[in-house]
Amino acid sequence: MTMKMEQITQRLPIFLVLLSIILLPGCISEKEICANIPLSVVRNECYFWSVKVNPDKSLCSEITDSFYRDECYLNVAVTKFNSSLCELIRGQLSMDNCYQRIAINTKNESLCDLSLIHI
Repeated sequence: MTMKMEQITQRLPIFLVLLSIILLPGCISEKEICANIPLSVVRNECYFWSVKVNPDKSLCSEITDSFYRDECYLNVAVTKFNSSLCELIRGQLSMDNCYQRIAINTKNESLCDLSLIHI
């Protein structure tokens, strides 16, 4: 696991508790909360973790860090079994991972052809 992913994993429980407390149903959106965070690193993490609660690709497009953005699109794509979202990923390894995970989860072998790395 990379250092960034370890840091993210450590912060997940705290962030999810805070997000669930802050987000009273229908009162304020994740996008509004994250947009008001001044520090870009924390704002990026806010969008990233918000997708775990609400798998909405529009949250990913707000992320400025390419690693977080790619992982965000990957998570939404895999959660929704939507391989077309893999095309939004810029990093080749993450894109391949996206196609492969959806191929395995949906048992759709044709998606493996879209990946440069074949399993």
